[in-house]
Amino acid sequence: MASTLVKLAAAAPPPRFGHAAVVTLTPEQLAGLLGATREATSKTMAELAVRNLIRQGRGRIIIQDTAALQTIARRTT
Repeated sequence: MASTLVKLAAAAPPPRFGHAAVVTLTPEQLAGLLGATREATSKTMAELAVRNLIRQGRGRIIIQDTAALQTIARRTT
């Protein structure tokens, strides 16, 4: 999931006014991309949110720490 979020953040429109990258996807859509269940995706996203790596809101995922997500992605591949 971390590598997918990093790739989606890189493809997202550039952040405005120095804000974080915003990926416009619902948990269901992200689960479909990953080939995972919505429940597993939501659980993992909640874990990332607790670590302040992402924030979630109404069909958006706000990437707060791209570098940490990249580190996680490298460790899990």
